[in-house]
Amino acid sequence: MNVPFNFNQIQAVEFFVCRDGAEGEEYWQVPVDDDVQEALREMLAATVNQLPLDQDLPQFEPGEKYGAIEPSAISLEVDYMEKLRLIYETDHFDTNAEALAETAQLAFYFSIFHDNEDRKLIGVRRAAQFKGTVRARNRLVSMIDDTLTLIDRDVFKLDQDFDYLISETDVLILRPSGFEYTAAVEGAISEHADEMIDGLNDSVACVDFDSLRDYVATHRRAARLIASLHARADITHTSAKLLKRGCKMNQIAVTVADDGRISPNEGNEMAFLEYLDRRRYPYNLVDGEQEYYVASSRHGGTAPPA
Repeated sequence: MNVPFNFNQIQAVEFFVCRDGAEGEEYWQVPVDDDVQEALREMLAATVNQLPLDQDLPQFEPGEKYGAIEPSAISLEVDYMEKLRLIYETDHFDTNAEALAETAQLAFYFSIFHDNEDRKLIGVRRAAQFKGTVRARNRLVSMIDDTLTLIDRDVFKLDQDFDYLISETDVLILRPSGFEYTAAVEGAISEHADEMIDGLNDSVACVDFDSLRDYVATHRRAARLIASLHARADITHTSAKLLKRGCKMNQIAVTVADDGRISPNEGNEMAFLEYLDRRRYPYNLVDGEQEYYVASSRHGGTAPPA
């Protein structure tokens, strides 16, 4: 995968935190010394070692169920990536040396790396990985004025790697859950659902996506499937004949309007979206028994494996 950044020529490293404030998220730069900068470089190297950047990463799909570590990528230009675009495009964050004083308020931290061509790459880690240490439980000690003393404050500890990286063009994801949480993916998808439905209506002649607006507005899982369908390159080739046949096989009740557009009957909306996103399928391996399944996670293509 082509990442516009020279990992071997990192010239500067900066550290930032996002805190939950009274009026929403607050972003602060925290000054760090050379040792911390080196630790952040090591975090970046550990992340890159787990991302197969020598090949195209699979596209992140909002409707997919991912494992704890499962590399994928999504374009930074996707509508619901606006939060990460804003972070990447911001040239200055105010400095606050005390931003780590209360670890309970931290949402996530990130580091900005600059290469020899003044390009930048951002590594992000969810704040659930912050180490809040209680003195009575862990009994950590420190030397203060030549005296061994119990530490009675929270201790911040950097992690081994980042959840994901933000480049000029793409988000390179290592841990999908951390990415979804810090990028506020689900909420952003819901906000852009109407726009994506408009796009699907224009590109898929045989489906009446307008009939799904009210349902999608109140079901976040449905909104995620809309986002997944909107990103599919093959959605424009959907066949009305094959769609009707597939819905019948999967017992999904639909209505065909006078203009030929297909819409799901009430109570069948989720099943209809799942089938469009290749997540519903029937099985018949026992005489007289028809089985129906929904795939929360799937891998496949147009040809069987060798």
